[in-house]
Amino acid sequence: MNNKFFALAIAAGFAASSFAADTAPVINYKQELSSVKVLEMPAKAAELVKQTAAKDRETITATVVKNAADLKPTALPTVVGAIAKSNPDMAATAAGVAVAAQPKLVVDIAKAAAASAPAKASEIVTAICKVLPREYHAVAVAVAKIVPDSAKNVLAAVGAAIPNLKPFIQQAGAGSTTGPVNVAGVLTQAQTLASSTTASTTTTTAPSVRPPTVGAPYNPLPSGTGGTGSVTNSGVLPPGGRDYTGP
Repeated sequence: MNNKFFALAIAAGFAASSFAADTAPVINYKQELSSVKVLEMPAKAAELVKQTAAKDRETITATVVKNAADLKPTALPTVVGAIAKSNPDMAATAAGVAVAAQPKLVVDIAKAAAASAPAKASEIVTAICKVLPREYHAVAVAVAKIVPDSAKNVLAAVGAAIPNLKPFIQQAGAGSTTGPVNVAGVLTQAQTLASSTTASTTTTTAPSVRPPTVGAPYNPLPSGTGGTGSVTNSGVLPPGGRDYTGP
């Protein structure tokens, strides 16, 4: 019995240790990032991401970017750019996490990510616009300028991130089948179409005629001082009764 109990205890301990290994918390990289000079932080961040196993790379990318944001927020655009250049598949993840940490740097982060991983331009736009949908216009225009050939994909990326705007983007860009696509113009027109549609659907219609209500009869008071109105309306009876003639 004792041997059985001992064997079960060992098995349980092994299972617990295996589970703990699978659910181990993500490592904090602040020490590694702070061990180098600020100018070297982007390269260090990219190195930390690249040396990670592919299955963990997205999680590690998010952690590295968050740690960099805590240490040196203004370095985020260059950190994202370095990660995107070294690991293009992580460009969108790095950009999305970075703008969540520092919304004011959204355009600079978008530019850095797109310049370093131009093939991922549309994914970068989608990731950023999901985090900061109000900045879709500035982000899309900035990325399209960095990667002109991605204009159509950038517009599609905005629509993917903001579904309510998608039909209006498609409508506004319907005529842009030839020549370069003006991202700023299409998005401005799409916003106008969306605003017009919203306004038309919220316009109040004339109220319907209300049915008559049943209540006490309304008899307005006569004008003038008491006793000067007509007999019918004044409510004052002459002596002897109303229209009474003696015998």
